Amino acid sequence: MDNKKNIILVGMPGAGKTYIGEKLSEKLKEFKFVDTDALIEKRLEMSVVEIFENRGEIAFRKEEDAVINELINSEDKQIIALGGGAFRDKNIKLLKKNGVIFYLKAPINLLYERIKNEATRPMFLNSDNVKIKLAKILEEREPNFLKANFIIEQDKYTTEELLNYIIKEYEILKDCIDILPSPVFITNGDFNSFEEKISQYVSGKGLVLIDEKIEKLYGKRLQLKNYPRYVLKEGEAQKNIKNYEKIIDFAIQNKIERGDTLIAIGGGVTGDIGGFVASTYLRGINLLHVPTTLLACVDSSIGGKNGINTLRGKNLIGTFYQPKAIFCNLNFLLTLDDKQFKTGMAEVLKYAFIEYSCNSETEYNLLEYLEKNIEQIKSRDEKTIEEIVRICVELKSYVVFKDEKEKGLRQILNFGHTYGHALEKISNYKLTHGEAVARGIIFAFELALKNRLISRKYFERSMNLLKSYDLYTPIKSVNKKVVEVMELDKKIKNGKINFVLPFCPKTVEIMKINPQSFIHS
Repeated sequence: MDNKKNIILVGMPGAGKTYIGEKLSEKLKEFKFVDTDALIEKRLEMSVVEIFENRGEIAFRKEEDAVINELINSEDKQIIALGGGAFRDKNIKLLKKNGVIFYLKAPINLLYERIKNEATRPMFLNSDNVKIKLAKILEEREPNFLKANFIIEQDKYTTEELLNYIIKEYEILKDCIDILPSPVFITNGDFNSFEEKISQYVSGKGLVLIDEKIEKLYGKRLQLKNYPRYVLKEGEAQKNIKNYEKIIDFAIQNKIERGDTLIAIGGGVTGDIGGFVASTYLRGINLLHVPTTLLACVDSSIGGKNGINTLRGKNLIGTFYQPKAIFCNLNFLLTLDDKQFKTGMAEVLKYAFIEYSCNSETEYNLLEYLEKNIEQIKSRDEKTIEEIVRICVELKSYVVFKDEKEKGLRQILNFGHTYGHALEKISNYKLTHGEAVARGIIFAFELALKNRLISRKYFERSMNLLKSYDLYTPIKSVNKKVVEVMELDKKIKNGKINFVLPFCPKTVEIMKINPQSFIHS
């Protein structure tokens, strides 16, 4: 998987973007070097200075945007040197989605020495003090430059070291989704290279928290430098205070310090309790997630939520704490039993039903994709599974990016979960999370149909899709115990809960509902 085909260089005038770009292209023969300013000059048959003088900066920026769009949509692998003002809000997300971005940072004095005698820099024409002008432009532009994937302080590297650094970091990041601060790597490669990639993100010493089944199946292949490892038994019931304290004690025994890293390898249970340990031990240590189930890959490992259960309910104790990185190796899914694969598909279906409400910048048509590829998905076709994991990760990332702490938009991710969590609790976690969420989705659809929020056609289409993935269970009545558990939900306020209901295809709305009303529904 190679999502980010371009290497993109940004920085101030005089940062050496063209020089470094040309040198990179000599090393990376499959890449074509493009300087956006030079390309604009060639197309308009005048220099950048002449364009500014004759057409003005607005016209130049318009041409610059068009060139960036064209380059990004090219099938070629490119090293792109952006003009100093091109890396602005309008273009950042597009560029990040299609390339790995390096900010070539240089001190003002170095920039000044490089450009003081040049007559080709329009921003510095008629300026009495170039150094002051440089400082002013840097102050305006650097907040955007700092959004690059990597910041390279040039005075700390020789040219050769800088080139090798860019190539190395590009290889690491080219196949990741980095809408959130935590990059998400999706691969189906061998475990040796996978382990090497994980190790590159470990700060200090490592401590491994690993699911019992994964330890039995893959423990010998995942050595991870023989870091101390705590093996956690399977099942939602393991997310409790007692196990939390045991893991904390294990960290203390192994002298894990604040700069060290916890690596959580397993499904949602391992990730949830591991994230909670990392966020609270010594007031926070580094965290890496290695999800090994479909559910964890598409949902629970993304977004920074973690927690443990109490006797009263699920995830009543927890924090928001972002991992440094997330590593999804889809080879883990080959040994996932059918029940756990199905539980992950419930979360995938959730994203299909809420896609338009996620406000992403791409239309994925996940609902249609799931309808057309039922057999490929159920047989775990490699490319099809990779595609649905990528789509779900991107959808959730867009939501979390806009609302990390669940103050508004992120609440749509609870579609099917409020009712589902209550079912899990009263079943003493004999129902899997996905089975419970699927029933929660069905309940939400039936409630929406009864209240005429959706058409019967969309209701039947949705139920047929759930049946296709063996996730349909009719809801006969609402158990009073379910309502009692829902009344302890984290999101309840003044006796009403924010309940997510379908409104039209691929769209949901949040409505305040008294759970007691469900008994009579």
